[in-house]
Amino acid sequence: MLKSLGPYTAVPAILLSACVTSQGSSQSHENVVPFDEASMRRAARYCARDTAAGVERQPSLCGATFYCGEGGCDSQNFVAVLPADLELAFRASFARLPIDDVHLCRADDEFESQYANFLPGDSLAYFDDFEHKGGKYIAFCGDIAPGYENDVVLELRKIAPDKAGVVRTGGEAGSPPAHMKITEQQFLEAREAGSENIRQPFITAVEKLTGEPCDTAQSRTCSVIAERGKLKVSLLFSDGALTGRAGHWEQAYIEVYPNQPAGDYFELGFDMPITSIRRWPADRAKPTTGFTALDFDEGFESFRFNLMSLIAENVGGTPVEPH
Repeated sequence: MLKSLGPYTAVPAILLSACVTSQGSSQSHENVVPFDEASMRRAARYCARDTAAGVERQPSLCGATFYCGEGGCDSQNFVAVLPADLELAFRASFARLPIDDVHLCRADDEFESQYANFLPGDSLAYFDDFEHKGGKYIAFCGDIAPGYENDVVLELRKIAPDKAGVVRTGGEAGSPPAHMKITEQQFLEAREAGSENIRQPFITAVEKLTGEPCDTAQSRTCSVIAERGKLKVSLLFSDGALTGRAGHWEQAYIEVYPNQPAGDYFELGFDMPITSIRRWPADRAKPTTGFTALDFDEGFESFRFNLMSLIAENVGGTPVEPH
């Protein structure tokens, strides 16, 4: 099943310097100039009222902004479909926004191919809010820095709201990340700090749950790195330290990032795309192969929720289990 496109909350954009190449864009987020937070809140609440009332007073601003597919919004992805004569204008905006990567959608990619050969009139529901003018259309697929997705989407829509469409993408149904509800101020702090402020609370929670130091040694791997707006965590522990499976090594990969899924709702997402085990004695060298994936496993889900609960006690917030 392919990912589907869907609406998402839009907020005013920020400006910053960047490098951009013909293959895509990549930049540091250290020089981000904070945007007007009051404007962000006004735009979000205005769009939320439109959605609740079923009104589309400003489709170029609020249309296709609140719901992404059946499974929730992906944390970074976006697609922009535009007439070919607007390519340079969009590339110029890509260069000054907090975008980690952007490229022409690839025809050989299962998801991106939907847009690589896009033609006016194709049945892509969430591009219905701009008018097809005929001629050649191109599509960009890209990744936005975590927490800045809404800002970037709205800024790109300003270029040509009646000619081009810009949306966030959504995942498949049934597999949303767990998340922790936080305040707007916590969201802004987490975004600006690149999740560094959550690193130590995360380490403390892992150590409390496993009873082991969070470091890398012959008997375990615990790596917690704040990088490009996300907290990236690799865990490998023996003898059931994560989920209680004695006689097994257990590994998980977790990403934590700030997210704004709707007008006045802010959260930390806790993605856990890798969970696997291998039966292997604890007194032997760490295994590197032979693991069996355990998708949507109750043991790992419980471990993640307990992590979130301990972190919430430290930094504030309300853990919410996947639904």
